[in-house]
Amino acid sequence: MVESIAVSSFPPPPPGAERRVHERRDVLAQVELMRGDAVVIASVNNLSLGGAFLLHPDGDVELGERVRVHLSAGAVDAVQDAKVVRVSRAEPQGFAVVWIAPTARTYAVLERLMRDH
Repeated sequence: MVESIAVSSFPPPPPGAERRVHERRDVLAQVELMRGDAVVIASVNNLSLGGAFLLHPDGDVELGERVRVHLSAGAVDAVQDAKVVRVSRAEPQGFAVVWIAPTARTYAVLERLMRDH
């Protein structure tokens, strides 16, 4: 018996290719970043419905670390859990996060921030 193997007709993306599902926007906004018991103010460099890049010069952020981000857009706000997926020690210093189980409220805040900035 011969087994058939499904092969994708699409080649894998080249190294360094854009792999994001959601469009990202350059947004300059401030958020409260909660790491353990510490709360600091961080700036958002870019934002999408899937995650964000936070400017943060503190070099102790670890890949895979979980953080909470307090997002605010006018009278609407949300606190969203996120996971660190990339750390940049070069300029701009900071880290990228993906949202963990975002809620409808989080999406509403993100959409407003992306529209207004």
